[in-house]
Amino acid sequence: MKRKILIIGLGGIGEAHLKSIINYRNYQIEVCEKDLKKINILKSKYNTNNIKYITRLPKNKKYYLCIISTNPKERFGIAKAIIKCNNLRYILFEKFVFSKIHNYEKMANY
Repeated sequence: MKRKILIIGLGGIGEAHLKSIINYRNYQIEVCEKDLKKINILKSKYNTNNIKYITRLPKNKKYYLCIISTNPKERFGIAKAIIKCNNLRYILFEKFVFSKIHNYEKMANY
């Protein structure tokens, strides 16, 4: 059984994570990116059946790992939505988790 990995955000760091796990055959990768241009570029760069590209946050799915690689303004809302609507074993926040202390305090309650 392949473990599912979700990567949210395909900037430089998100792509670096994708490159590091793309060749492991025991993972199924979903990449969530709202910019269709970035998706098309990565589809041509990484032409494999191991990656599924989506433009909206998934709901009611089970992931072994979720990597959130977005900007700080979006990160809190994305983290809240992804934790609330999905079953995650591990979550990795890229960079600083939150830009404001009150967002950290809110997330501590999840």
